[in-house]
Amino acid sequence: MASARRSTEQRHTVIYLRGEHDLSTVHSLTDELAPVTATGDADVVLDLSGLRFLDASTVGVIVHAAASLRSQSRTLTLRRPPAFIQRVLDLCGVAHLVETAQRPELPDPAAALASWVAVPLMEPDGHDVASDQVVEDPDRVSTGRR
Repeated sequence: MASARRSTEQRHTVIYLRGEHDLSTVHSLTDELAPVTATGDADVVLDLSGLRFLDASTVGVIVHAAASLRSQSRTLTLRRPPAFIQRVLDLCGVAHLVETAQRPELPDPAAALASWVAVPLMEPDGHDVASDQVVEDPDRVSTGRR
């Protein structure tokens, strides 16, 4: 079940999205965003911390609202997306809308690969397959097996 609640914080109108937002909830989200994007001078913040699911149709509504606000010299900002929602936003090319201070730290795949250690492939008889050499004491070579 999806829901949206609106509040005002200083110079921002904040809309809190909860639950699952997909094609079946696009109309209700559009109806919630329409009055705040059509009138007023406040910037809009969508708080995504309560989302359990978000699909591309919902991202389309967000992009449309951001464009409408931009034409009025106003902004739409996405706040506190869970990591899996951040991934959807990244894939859809709208990660720039997320508040910089609120972006979840996603692991860097390159850093993970850099921490790997090469392990020689050893045959049971002590033969190092990569160097084509026989190791005198195979127990001294770290193979990850004991």
